[in-house]
Amino acid sequence: MILTCPACSTQYTVPDEAIPPAGRTVKCTSCSHMWEQLPITANNNGGILSLDAIKPVDVPKGSNLPAKTKSPFPPAPRELKVATIVLFLLAGLFSFVTYQQPLMERLPFTEAIYNVLGLSNTHDIAFNDMRAQVKIVNNKLAVTVTGRIANESGMHERAMQPVHIYILSEGDNVMGKVAYQEGKGEEMPPESFQPFKSNVTNVSGNASRIVMDIGNWLERLFR
Repeated sequence: MILTCPACSTQYTVPDEAIPPAGRTVKCTSCSHMWEQLPITANNNGGILSLDAIKPVDVPKGSNLPAKTKSPFPPAPRELKVATIVLFLLAGLFSFVTYQQPLMERLPFTEAIYNVLGLSNTHDIAFNDMRAQVKIVNNKLAVTVTGRIANESGMHERAMQPVHIYILSEGDNVMGKVAYQEGKGEEMPPESFQPFKSNVTNVSGNASRIVMDIGNWLERLFR
């Protein structure tokens, strides 16, 4: 049997019969520590067993450590791991977009990150004094839309965004559209405005209403 000193971890090989049924006191020759060793087999007369004449066992480092136990749960499939990562990324993106305004107010440096991603804040941008003039040219409608694009924020600059104009029928079919890009990306000072004028030509059919949309690419995607 192999004995291990509980004080210095020195290990010794001793005959099984050296330890009686009642156990006996064992003394380590390396550190002189003494302890009670329980038996494995055989008989002996008791007393103190000195390990002076017994050569210590060369045990590889770490071999006395407990074996690594196998998890009772099977490993997760690779597809589940990928789906979990994608779900967390989508949840993070949703929060990043949904709470854009509070984030920019608490952490001003995030505004630069949103601008780089093309997600400029349009929270305070509004249309003012919008008017539409309709003419018939070559049996088709030509619509001219004028007005002002205003930054209604009292504290922050806002980047000018493209304006998308849609001419719709009574059934909400798109009869004509145009994207107004003038001044795109330019910073609008707080409480300022920019004149706006755009033409939608060659509109065929019976137009019912005009829809105007301004916002970054992600806002338009979810509208």
